[in-house]
Amino acid sequence: MSSRRWTSSAQELLTPGTGPERKPPGFVPTKNCNPCPFLKRALYSRTAQRFCWALLIVFAIFKLLSLAQKGDKLYFREHAASYFQSLDILENEYSVVSHWTTHDIIPVTCYSHNAHGRHVSLQSAISSGCMSIEMKLFPSGNDLLIGPIPDMLSRELNLRNLYIDPLLRMLREVNTSLETPHSDANRNEDEILGLFTNDPTQTLVLLIDFDADPDRVWSQLLPYLEPLREAGFLSYFNGSAVVHGPLTIVTTGNVPLYRVLERSTFRDVFYDAPLMEILPVSSQNPPQNSEYNSRNSYYASAHFRTAVGSVDFNGFSESQLSNVRQQVQLAHAHGLKVRYWGTPTWPHELRNYVRRILIREGVDIITVDEASQPHQTTLESRND
Repeated sequence: MSSRRWTSSAQELLTPGTGPERKPPGFVPTKNCNPCPFLKRALYSRTAQRFCWALLIVFAIFKLLSLAQKGDKLYFREHAASYFQSLDILENEYSVVSHWTTHDIIPVTCYSHNAHGRHVSLQSAISSGCMSIEMKLFPSGNDLLIGPIPDMLSRELNLRNLYIDPLLRMLREVNTSLETPHSDANRNEDEILGLFTNDPTQTLVLLIDFDADPDRVWSQLLPYLEPLREAGFLSYFNGSAVVHGPLTIVTTGNVPLYRVLERSTFRDVFYDAPLMEILPVSSQNPPQNSEYNSRNSYYASAHFRTAVGSVDFNGFSESQLSNVRQQVQLAHAHGLKVRYWGTPTWPHELRNYVRRILIREGVDIITVDEASQPHQTTLESRND
């Protein structure tokens, strides 16, 4: 009985001029036509489809906004050239000193992390004014390769090709007034200029991350630095004081501290001290007698969340600001520069806020992974 009533109702719907919903003359239902468009199942289906389309549209809008924020690398000609040159580096010899200069570049308190080992990373970091560049080294035969993980290494992307040789050429070009490079024994540090022409006394820090086989990396690193050492371009400790040069080599990661300390009368490779282990200065613990001081270390570093804690749009709490100030004071008392890694990178408003507060409180170096736009925030922070 119920089947007949349903059939009769459906027939009325399909018959022109009958039923609750009248169809125009000549209407012929097709296979895909829903004879009951207002049934609950049909309504739920259309609602689900519209919801999925709305989600896709919202995702596309956010993606376009994200690309637009990062688009300066592609919109501006010089950044686009650097980007595409990094893609075909393995096919062409690329000289980082033949396409650009450091004229009018102002050094700022940021360090760039070269995670993937690119020729243009050195160029982009210095062009942005970054005073420090971090790289991760892996030993391979007689080479020290640069890359994020061992599976992404290439013979061409090694420390000599990416940094040692280009920096040697750039520094010699800057110091063309010097007839012959000075050795460590007779160099006059006042005559040697750094890479930043607006501040030629500013050193560029190469922060070298030891990951796999640190003892082997250390033994290979020292010969790698010999050309820079012979030219007198490296900062060094002469047994009584630190002499600053255009380049300062700092080791971090799994580097053994005893390797740095065993060179007691002369060292040109310094340590990245753990910020959380810096002890207060006192009469019983003067800076020169502490485990970490300016004679063996350059940075005092810590993970931001471990040392300070999480920061959201509510801002730094009073206890977090107190921690930052105490850590900065302790490190500076030992002659070390404060560095946090792992600071927020998104949203951009939070990232910029954290950077401004850290610089205001005396943090010496700020992590920057997007080297195309670090200097703007840093310079604005200095003026706050």
